[in-house]
Amino acid sequence: MITRFILALALTFSQGASTTVAPKTTLFPKTTTIGAAGTSQQATLARQFNGSSDFLKSSAGIDMPGGVLILSISFWLYQNAFDNADELAMESSDNFNNNRGAFLVDPNSSGFPGNFQYAVRGGLAGIYLTCTFARPSAAAWHHYLLILDASTTGGTCGAFVDGVSQTTTRQQTPGETIAFTSQTLNVMSRNGASLFNAGRMTSIAIWGADETANASTIASCSTSISTVDNTNLLDYWKIQQISPETPIVGTPNLNVTGTTNVAGPC
Repeated sequence: MITRFILALALTFSQGASTTVAPKTTLFPKTTTIGAAGTSQQATLARQFNGSSDFLKSSAGIDMPGGVLILSISFWLYQNAFDNADELAMESSDNFNNNRGAFLVDPNSSGFPGNFQYAVRGGLAGIYLTCTFARPSAAAWHHYLLILDASTTGGTCGAFVDGVSQTTTRQQTPGETIAFTSQTLNVMSRNGASLFNAGRMTSIAIWGADETANASTIASCSTSISTVDNTNLLDYWKIQQISPETPIVGTPNLNVTGTTNVAGPC
């Protein structure tokens, strides 16, 4: 069984096999905004994953200051088809089950069939904050904003699909507070070795805060992601189908294996 995580990351993908995404470095907290407000800044382009060998993997740990107890993760996902076989959308570390403070996003949960699962792992094996909600339609673009709040021993969670709040179920409570940790980010696979997912993804962003109040804004195609709560925005890549792909916010490179360029949802 795989458990899941909340989402606070925004990114958009580029083209090519085995390319490297070169980063821009920012500080946390940030005092300046990046990008032009009021213009279409996200999700016009995307990457398509074949479900067997395509994946993205950061070259280093994502930006994560010490003491972050709440994470919001944002992304656009076109899931070709849902199943209950744990094909992943995202995971921090090579296996979040083995790493304290790592998170997971699993649209195809085997532990909770029929549900979209996300989680963060606590200090001991078997300790998780795990949340689920009913999956939306397959073979269609949807915007997701996932929130994992591990600042209390019970933990809370939130989820928005296309800017609309979802009914979530807390499947596991950690019994402790959990600080998120800087881990390598894997997209559409587990460490490029298993649990490959077939579909399309773009515009990934992560905040170290609860972005519930900004859910509808983040889901809008006209929003410049880098201007939304810029102080707490940790990582954001805009996929522009150029090589190398340069993050708008954040420091880790994003290595690309396989994938093809396709149009995004916006």
